[in-house]
Amino acid sequence: MSDEHVVNITDQEAVTLFQMKKLPATSLAVDFPTIGTAVEIELKSEEGRFKFLADVNRKGLIDSARGTFQLRYNVALIIRRLDLGGSHGNPPGPAPVDFLKPFEGYKFLHQDHVHIYLDGWSARWALPLSHFPEIGISPTDDLYDKMEKFFKYCNIVNYRVNRLLFT
Repeated sequence: MSDEHVVNITDQEAVTLFQMKKLPATSLAVDFPTIGTAVEIELKSEEGRFKFLADVNRKGLIDSARGTFQLRYNVALIIRRLDLGGSHGNPPGPAPVDFLKPFEGYKFLHQDHVHIYLDGWSARWALPLSHFPEIGISPTDDLYDKMEKFFKYCNIVNYRVNRLLFT
């Protein structure tokens, strides 16, 4: 696994990158985005060899409960993405792995779901958030809480995102 611009990585490389501890590349703090905006946080692996981006996106969203959080490797490669209240259609199949078979052609309509990287598919497949209890999101969490839980799930540590009073 090299740190060059990549088109595809293997599933095992994606898992390794996902499990790696990720730290902010700078000590700058960012503000949690207000409706209609987004922030991008530059991250690096503990030893600094691998580069990541964490996105907190509320662009174009009128509903204050909707948002997208994602972990990217090398700018373009989405390792995980959490869409809150989003719509998406999975490919019709055949599913590349058995656990996705029940979700061939599945349409998410304003549902929380998680996209996962799969070799040859990028992040085109998603599962309902309920399939990821390890993220720990509850119905009473606000968007900031959900971001924190997603970041913890992605092993992102020591980041500085300021919670604003009116978001």
